[in-house]
Amino acid sequence: MPNSKGIAKTPDSPMRIGIEFDRAKIVAALVDETGRIVTERTAAMPSRTIRAAIAEIRTLILYLSSAPERESCRISGIGVSVDGLVDPPTSRVTIAGLKGWTRVAMIEMLEEALAESGHDIRTPAGQRHARAEKKESPHPAMKVYSRPVAIAAAEAWRGAARGKSNVVYVSLGETITLGIIADGRPING
Repeated sequence: MPNSKGIAKTPDSPMRIGIEFDRAKIVAALVDETGRIVTERTAAMPSRTIRAAIAEIRTLILYLSSAPERESCRISGIGVSVDGLVDPPTSRVTIAGLKGWTRVAMIEMLEEALAESGHDIRTPAGQRHARAEKKESPHPAMKVYSRPVAIAAAEAWRGAARGKSNVVYVSLGETITLGIIADGRPING
């Protein structure tokens, strides 16, 4: 079935979930293979605990994975953009100004929360699998990047730097931030 741009969607058409996470809110979007936002949802940032924030992200992911706009497409990945620092070797997140957010194992906590939900979000709800089918994980690959790196990656994927394997995004404001893509790979740190 063609979408609004005339591109035929098939069950093999990958979709991705993008999460933008900052001090005030969490925005989650279901994105098709052309980079178009199919549907999105916003929630206030829970200030109680880190686990409350992870639970809110899980809720948003589960909502998007069951949204009718997904149709029969598989979800091939989840990317999280944080307004903070990401330690390159461990992918642990530090967000200044948020209590407790120092070296948080955000991706591991999110993987655990999604696994506990019991949902396989990679495939649409209507698709069934044989009971004997072994799966490694009930969710697609997840990555976390600092906001500038996520912006650089988006520009390389569908923006002004489309097709470029080396991209530098520079933001000048109260602070100077950089996002770097080198040889097609995002560089955290």
